[in-house]
Amino acid sequence: MYRAESYPHPRFMFCNFTLTDAAMHEGGPYSEIAAAAIRDSDARMGDVLAAVERAGVFDDTAFCLVADHGMEETDPAVRGDWGVALRDAGLTFRDEGYGFLYLGESPG
Repeated sequence: MYRAESYPHPRFMFCNFTLTDAAMHEGGPYSEIAAAAIRDSDARMGDVLAAVERAGVFDDTAFCLVADHGMEETDPAVRGDWGVALRDAGLTFRDEGYGFLYLGESPG
């Protein structure tokens, strides 16, 4: 029930919490902003679970929790330039910046 209106329960639903990713990119994995984001996201997940329980469908609901990656501090001396190693290996590639390498493509 929402605003005195009843609706059927959804058959599929997803929630996307991006706060932790943004906070860790901003402050690093061990920062206070990261810890606050984890606490906030945990509370929001608790709200979702409580809403499912209040709806009376908790035992009939499947939950799947996924994450895109972990985070660890990086070494600033490591620049992530794969170009030398790829050229030395005789591979052609196109480097599109952070996280995007296309192997077998001609540069530029």
